[in-house]
Amino acid sequence: MSVGQKIVSLRKQKNWRQQDLADKLGVTPRQLIRWENDQVEISIKTIRKIAEVFGLSPEELTAASSQSPFELVEDDELRELLSFVPELGDQQTLALKIILREMVTCHQISRYANKNREKVAS
Repeated sequence: MSVGQKIVSLRKQKNWRQQDLADKLGVTPRQLIRWENDQVEISIKTIRKIAEVFGLSPEELTAASSQSPFELVEDDELRELLSFVPELGDQQTLALKIILREMVTCHQISRYANKNREKVAS
């Protein structure tokens, strides 16, 4: 998990909006978005400040995650449903792959479109 992804995850765990975290850090939401999307490198000074806001050490914030992808799912019901995936048969696994592939594609297209809208707006 990248530092940007960790920041997003930690922010969501605290139920903070991007504006909330940006205010705590004394930066613009746009700058925070750049960090969360790993578009720019974060200075060591800023890493320290972000870690402090979350009550972590800089090392904890920047350490590679050893969590499984299932552990990263915040929704309890979805995490429970995903725990049954290894028990599915071949046909059920294929159907699930098709559904997930379509959902991920739609999500990626939406992210791409939003990024382009932001670029045009600025």
